[in-house]
Amino acid sequence: MAIAITIGVALLMGFRPSASFAEWLGVIGIVALTVGLSLIGYLWARATFTKRA
Repeated sequence: MAIAITIGVALLMGFRPSASFAEWLGVIGIVALTVGLSLIGYLWARATFTKRA
């Protein structure tokens, strides 16, 4: 969510990227890695710290 807000605000402020296709693939990969690791961390914490009856 925070990544989408950051990109949206940047575009609204007039940011116009001039990166090549390969550079954009790199950015997409980094964003996907960040989201994936965050999800794994969230799921791990939820599984670890959830009390079981």
